Amino acid sequence: YNYSSGNSGGTVMICNEMAVNTEFCHNVAHHDRMGAIDIPRNPDAWVHDNVFVLGPDCDPLRLDRADGVAVVEHNVFVSDTERPKATTWHPEGSRVTWRDNLFVNFTDQPQ
Repeated sequence: YNYSSGNSGGTVMICNEMAVNTEFCHNVAHHDRMGAIDIPRNPDAWVHDNVFVLGPDCDPLRLDRADGVAVVEHNVFVSDTERPKATTWHPEGSRVTWRDNLFVNFTDQPQ
């Protein structure tokens, strides 16, 4: 149970091939930057039951290196922007399963 705010590199970084069986849960993040979830080359991240309040400079995924594998479920993602936020839910190389999340103030949702 953690609170994160203003981190320049995102909320959580689960990186590389050696970070196996990684679970990130029960956290609150407010206005972290770049991308809330950073999964470079991760084999099997599990991100669940968190609340992410995203500012205008943050996407749910860190898009420039989202080439890992993750199951992202039962989270709340709020875009704290004036207009609904557009994002890329499946960047090239990523293998993210989005399941049973709540998305507030986004132009669309992941398929």
